[in-house]
Amino acid sequence: MASPKPGGPTRGSQTQGSSTQGDPTNGPADPTDSQVTGPERRPRTWAEDLRCALRYGTMFVIIVAYLFAAWTLLAWEPIQGDSFLEVASWYAAFMARTFRFHAGLAVSVLALVLLLCRCWKLFLFTLPVCGALAGDAAWQFAVRATRTPPPMIASAQDGEMLRIVSANLLFTCRDTVPLVERIKARDADVIVLIEYAPHWHEAFSKALAGDYPFRVEDPMPGAFGAAIYSRHPFVSEPQARTAPSMGKFSAPRVVIQFEDRPVTIQAMHLYPPMFGHIRFMRSQFQALLTAVPNDVSAGEAYVLAGDFNFTPDSAMYHALRTGGLRNSMEAAGSGFSGSWPNVRSAFFRPLMIPIDHVFYTGSMRCRASVTADAPGSDHRFVVADLEWAD
Repeated sequence: MASPKPGGPTRGSQTQGSSTQGDPTNGPADPTDSQVTGPERRPRTWAEDLRCALRYGTMFVIIVAYLFAAWTLLAWEPIQGDSFLEVASWYAAFMARTFRFHAGLAVSVLALVLLLCRCWKLFLFTLPVCGALAGDAAWQFAVRATRTPPPMIASAQDGEMLRIVSANLLFTCRDTVPLVERIKARDADVIVLIEYAPHWHEAFSKALAGDYPFRVEDPMPGAFGAAIYSRHPFVSEPQARTAPSMGKFSAPRVVIQFEDRPVTIQAMHLYPPMFGHIRFMRSQFQALLTAVPNDVSAGEAYVLAGDFNFTPDSAMYHALRTGGLRNSMEAAGSGFSGSWPNVRSAFFRPLMIPIDHVFYTGSMRCRASVTADAPGSDHRFVVADLEWAD
């Protein structure tokens, strides 16, 4: 039997070598063998992907809300000028401030969801923008809920009180009887009617013929007819289309005799802030703003009523207030009750925006003012009880 060669492997060493060649404790014998680096990473589930997307999406919405809040507070809202920059800046600021509360309410709902989901950091990050967008309106609602405004007198048959009713009729509404009866029941001294279409003219001229002998009527097809009905006599010739009408639609003005003193009543309906109407609305308001100081500076009583299509947050509203006019709802302690859209549900009523107003000069004061349901119309109508300040 031949002996193994010197230095050669023995049978035992070959067996041991072959057994240790693939032993992971000693490492691979062949340098070309692959090495194991550890367990593979588990792929994310669709639920984890969804949570990640929702988290980043929520952060994006909150950042946009902060930018929107900053815009409503700092935006330039020029009411004069016809350049593209001035008109575009005014429109963006106007719309943002008009619906600031609604944006704040949406962010508040998001904050509530984050609270229920225990997303504490995102919830706390949302609170400041909720206060910036909805805090002012929420405070007004709280004050209105805790404050009792002066009650409306059932009848206007009071020689010291001038009751004004301002109503947008909605020219497309054909069922005229309920709204005519509702307005007639308010027993007003002066009735200002907006969107006074021919079928509304037929209804009101018959229903108010005996109680309101003094009137100026300018019915028009569409949304821009207007009329003023009065129990008190006119002291000058009434005008159906004054300067703010731009010669295209009704903006009647009358001067009535109330307790041996003249009171100017001006009806107004501004164009809605829609594309195609923006420049015309601004031109209308400029004509109105030019006419108002002449009436206010004369020292006589002046009442401006109608559908203005702007809220108390707008620069147009503040321009009228700076010019010496007061708002009946604000002065009566009733807050800024919404007038559009006319929703019947009390739950959705806070979403309405106040765009129908009764303004008046400092020679008078407001005893009480409310908004009331107008059947068939998309607006609530405004009732204001005025009296002499002295």
